This record gives sequence, structure tokens and C-alpha cells, in this order.
Amino acid sequence: MTLSDSFDTVLEAALHAHVMRRCERAYLHELRDGLQGVAVSVDAMSRVIAGKAPAALSGDKVVQIARRALQSHEQALEQVVRELAMSRDVVRVDVSELLHQIAKLLRNDAAVREITINVSTDDQVPIDTVAGGLKLLLLSIVTHAIDTLQGGEIGVSVNRDDEVVAIRFALKPAAPMADSSFGITDGDAHDLSFLSSPNWVLDAARRVARAAGGDIDIAKTVADGRAGCVVRLKYQARKLSGGISSG
Repeated sequence: MTLSDSFDTVLEAALHAHVMRRCERAYLHELRDGLQGVAVSVDAMSRVIAGKAPAALSGDKVVQIARRALQSHEQALEQVVRELAMSRDVVRVDVSELLHQIAKLLRNDAAVREITINVSTDDQVPIDTVAGGLKLLLLSIVTHAIDTLQGGEIGVSVNRDDEVVAIRFALKPAAPMADSSFGITDGDAHDLSFLSSPNWVLDAARRVARAAGGDIDIAKTVADGRAGCVVRLKYQARKLSGGISSG
């Protein structure tokens, strides 16, 4: 492993730690939502045992409902554990579905700041990639946008060109954005001075994206007299090869 590879690995780990801390409440809320199905099943079973349930609600049916709820919750737990472990396995990912999952995960964080997240694609956009790495970059961009905007909208769209997926985040603030709110520093590859910048998350995300064969760029926009910006993430597909780790 070269010095450059080591630097990229450490930088990705630092960004991962930041994003996991930033999204702690969102993940807890999502896991608690998953437990609601289990709680409902337990309540229904107690009614069946006490003879207070409707005739159509049999014990077998309640067991089936409980199993589905437990399976769904187990899948959510496995997903969180994989993200905490920063898995490097290359898997098939539907980018459109992933964006919808992120919008759902962060909906409460966004609502508190009077921000809406609109994902404009429902079509499948399959790509073979390091799912954890892609999601880390998406979470980095969206959480930074939520923390920066004072109300407004984050519009998300995606398209795929050959082996590159391009994801566009259109930030439309309700209040004027400062010019320095979103920016990326182009400095020496191993210069850590950008970590003191308010936009260090974007700087780190760009370097991580470039290490994976992608890139992030930002363009300022003006709509309805308000300054905003468009953030574009390009991410390279990988070859799916039976569980062999990439990176």
C-alpha cells in the first residue's frame, strides 16, 4: 500500500466516523420504527391468547406477522452493522432505491430545518459497486446540505452513462446562501489543512470519490433571486466478482 493509498484510507475512515456520529439519531429512529411491527405482533398475540381478538385474527396469522416484522428488523440491523463495519465488498446496488432510503432516513433531520428532500427518479439504476463507499458519499453530501441550508429544498436526480453513475443534488435555499456555504478546496493531495474548513466534509468526500475513480463538483446557481448550488457526484462502477473485496 502506497502513502497515497494509506492517506485515502485514513481520510475515508475519518469521514465515515463523522457521518455515523452525525446520523446516530436518524439510525436510532429508523431501528425503533422497525420495532413497532414487533410490538404490534406481541399485542395482537396477547389479545388472541386472552380471547379478545377478532375471529379473523388467528394465532397462526399473528405468528406470520411477527415473523415478517422480525425478519424486517433483522435486515435493518444487518444493514446498520455493515455500514458501521465499512464493508468493502462489491455488490449490486440500485442507486435510485438507495437515494430513496437516504431521503427516508434523513427526513426528520431535514424537517426540523424546514427542508424537503425530493428524489425525482423511481426507475431502477443498477450498478456494481462498493455500496458502503457510495452511501458514505451520499450521506456526506446530504447531511452537509441539511446542516447548511436554512429551509428550502434538496432535489436529487440520477442517471447512468456506461459504467459511471451521476447523481445531481440541486440545493434551493429558502434564505440566501453565503458564497462560502458550499465549496471545495483544490490543494495538495496530502495537505490536511482543509480539515479546519467549514466545508471539510465536502473536501474529504471529493478526495474519497476520486480515490474510487469518481469525482464531485459544485456549481453555483441563482433561482428566483436566491443563490443556491448544484452538487454533482460521479461514481465509477466496479466489476462484480464473487465477494472479492475492492479498494
